[in-house]
Amino acid sequence: FIAKLREYAREYNFLIFEDRKFADVGNTVRKQYRSGIYHISNWAEYITVHLVAGAGILTGLFEGLENRAGFVLARMSSKGNLINETYTRRCFEIAKKYPQWVAGFIGHGHSVNDISRFKAKFPGEQLLLIPGVKLEKGTDKLGQQYITVEDAINGGADCIIVGRGIYQADDVHIAAKTYRDRAWKAYKER
Repeated sequence: FIAKLREYAREYNFLIFEDRKFADVGNTVRKQYRSGIYHISNWAEYITVHLVAGAGILTGLFEGLENRAGFVLARMSSKGNLINETYTRRCFEIAKKYPQWVAGFIGHGHSVNDISRFKAKFPGEQLLLIPGVKLEKGTDKLGQQYITVEDAINGGADCIIVGRGIYQADDVHIAAKTYRDRAWKAYKER
């Protein structure tokens, strides 16, 4: 699978973002990222990073590697999650010290204004990826909170993260195209 994915990445000129969430001390994540059964650092340009273990996680993951970086999970889209403003602020402080390893932030917002305020606090020109995006605002039975494509883009998202809205659709191709088209339209009108 990975060899074919890398082949497609070269042929169609795209980068690979592995949304496996690394969240442990530097030595542990280094082993998970660089070895193990997947050798993720060999094929994924970007990964998701929780900074709960502090800045050492970034050193453990990326020190000595070229063309590899992470997206720091600074806010979550699940109701009742334990991430607070202090944690988010510390994520920004750490990212400011390691700009070579932090390509951007992943963070949910409840409204256009909430997302705009969140992005305004970024320490640099990092990208904003918004999870919990669906065609209609809402929630699920397990606490996931959704924002619309348009609200995410209008708030400042550089990229939307869509999961179930695509993979649970009757036709995943049409669903993916619908999300792409609505996001692109909102981006052009922003």
